[in-house]
Amino acid sequence: MNLIRDKKFLILVLATVLLGLPSKELMAQFQWSPRIGINAASVHAYTENKENLNRAPNYLFTFGVSADIPIYKRFHLQPALMYAGKGYKDKEGLGGTFTAKVGYIDLPLHLLYKSPLGSGNMIVGIGPYFSFGLGGKWKSEKGILLDDILVGEKGDILLKEDGYVVESMPQYLYGKPFDYGGSFVLGYDILRTYSIQFHAQFGMEEHKSDWSYFHPDEYKKNRTFGITFGYKF
Repeated sequence: MNLIRDKKFLILVLATVLLGLPSKELMAQFQWSPRIGINAASVHAYTENKENLNRAPNYLFTFGVSADIPIYKRFHLQPALMYAGKGYKDKEGLGGTFTAKVGYIDLPLHLLYKSPLGSGNMIVGIGPYFSFGLGGKWKSEKGILLDDILVGEKGDILLKEDGYVVESMPQYLYGKPFDYGGSFVLGYDILRTYSIQFHAQFGMEEHKSDWSYFHPDEYKKNRTFGITFGYKF
């Protein structure tokens, strides 16, 4: 039921945004912006019985490009194409502190409201995001031991659909390659040229971890908070 409710929410937000497609006159005010920043990436982790697990954030780079398309008066549409570092840190992992760093291609789509403030505009926005995982790397403070088998201190991270069997023990299955959720932004545009934005993403896709034949009781949803800076053309 939660999955159905989450998808209905995303469809409603997406439909609201697309109904306000801009006119040719407004498209003349179109701006695009390269962006770069930092993510504080973590996960909402829990067991099958919904017992919460402690996970700390990783601090990773994010960069890409966004567009600023006027829709109606103070409302704007902001699609973006970003590379986003995500993952988490487990300070109580099997081999001490365990760190997972995963790369994603992010496609957020925000409906923005801009309010004049000083020499620029205050920005508030909401919308869905869609992501595709590219893979990544994991490392552990000490070698991980699973049923008398030493896995090692580092390895590759895989993103595969449910039912995939991990063939090599150093490989860690993070979850599914596709991710989606809700996204929020708060920022400020200076002189229609410089931009600073704080963002938050709350993943709705449930990911299941796996180590070859070892199947930990752990599920997770991506959570990301970050800041980006942009220059508008």
